[in-house]
Amino acid sequence: MNKKKFLLVIFILLFGMGGYRAGGMVHFAFFPYQTSPENQETISIPRGLSPYELSQQLQKKKLISSARRFYWLGKALGHWPKMKAGDYEISSSQSPLEIFALIQTGLSKNYPVTFQEGKNRYQFAEILESKGLGKKENYLTLCKDKSFLNSMDLPKETPSCEGYLFPETYQFPKSLSEKQILITLISRFKKNWTLEFQQRAQQIKMTQHQIITLASIVEKETGASEERPLISSVFHNRLKKKMRLQSDPTTIYGIWENFNGNLQKKHLFEKNNYNTYKIKGLPIGPIANPGLKAIEAALYPATSSYLYFVSKNDGTHYFSKTITEHNQAVRKYQLNSKAREGKSWRDLHQR
Repeated sequence: MNKKKFLLVIFILLFGMGGYRAGGMVHFAFFPYQTSPENQETISIPRGLSPYELSQQLQKKKLISSARRFYWLGKALGHWPKMKAGDYEISSSQSPLEIFALIQTGLSKNYPVTFQEGKNRYQFAEILESKGLGKKENYLTLCKDKSFLNSMDLPKETPSCEGYLFPETYQFPKSLSEKQILITLISRFKKNWTLEFQQRAQQIKMTQHQIITLASIVEKETGASEERPLISSVFHNRLKKKMRLQSDPTTIYGIWENFNGNLQKKHLFEKNNYNTYKIKGLPIGPIANPGLKAIEAALYPATSSYLYFVSKNDGTHYFSKTITEHNQAVRKYQLNSKAREGKSWRDLHQR
């Protein structure tokens, strides 16, 4: 007699069932409710769900024949304390004992979540909350928690986990906590930050944090992947000449929580740790989460003498070496309302 059958016999004896009722419980435990037609449902088990609430949910979904029997079966066999939160694919062709085995594994249904390059931590948190994978505020609080940042061995100068949440498509079960999900994102970043990258950063006399900060700006400045090394070269050139970077996306990030999507001239004069119109050098930290191509562009900029660029309203930019040439380009592409109307990449993609 195997362990399950032995425990079931003990259960029957403890509850003093007669032969008819005992036979019914044995049949209930070992045989599925129905195999044809098979009924399959996704059953959510949030933290704090009571055993009887789950039993009723299973009966209501026609996955078991009796909530009462399922409840007492789990109680007698000690299954309930082992139940793990999550979303499970459960079928009416599974026996109650098989259902118990499943909900104790923690191997719940996974949900695909895609994070695009250039999205920031606020947007990541919104995406995760919209998928039912935790609360936005919990993510944002954790992202600035110094003890958490230290536990992940992130650069000591980073003010948050911004920049270190690697953009990719993930598969997450709802049983994961906000902390576990952030650990997954940051761990993926660490996997992609190679020894070659570290050595290259040292070669060009920049820290990892500086590279990721620069890469995040490059990511936000262009939607054309082939332009990234050239955009990067402009910022490298300006940094070497100790010129302000004057990047609109850094200004937007500095006022993100109060930004309505319309960047105004007055915003360029608001001093904060991110507004590169007002501060020298790089901002205090990344303004978004860059992908591999942007990181590579920050590490390996194109060779150029360009110091300026302006949007051509088609997803690409016009690059200039002098302020005179740049001003001419600004007049042509940005001050001409007809040139911008309905097609400015900046207007369409600032957020």
